[in-house]
Amino acid sequence: MLAPTATAVTYTGELTDEGPLNRLRERLLWNFPDATSAGIGGTAQFQGSVLVGNPASTTTVTVPGLAGRFFTTTPTTTTPTAAARPGDDHDSLAGTGVDVVRPALVGGLLLVAGATALTLVARRRRG
Repeated sequence: MLAPTATAVTYTGELTDEGPLNRLRERLLWNFPDATSAGIGGTAQFQGSVLVGNPASTTTVTVPGLAGRFFTTTPTTTTPTAAARPGDDHDSLAGTGVDVVRPALVGGLLLVAGATALTLVARRRRG
């Protein structure tokens, strides 16, 4: 989320693991790279991992639970809401992520494709 003040609010993601976002949590990554104020709110278990990268930011979490990893460069304020109940928790569940093509691999493939194309052009000119 690219905004000075950014808030992600969720109303789905049950503690019983039955919500539609629960199945996506391992692949959800919420990124607040530049926010000076980041918030995680709502009345449901928040799904996915969170990154807050601005060293001058403040982060406030008001959800009854967080199911994912939480990485921040500054202290975080957690504030129980009316939806919070005894036993609410913040789990450090790892994400599975997705396969990402490495830039070096793409560059290498482009280099090979370019060299092959130049070789074919040179052969056509000779023949």
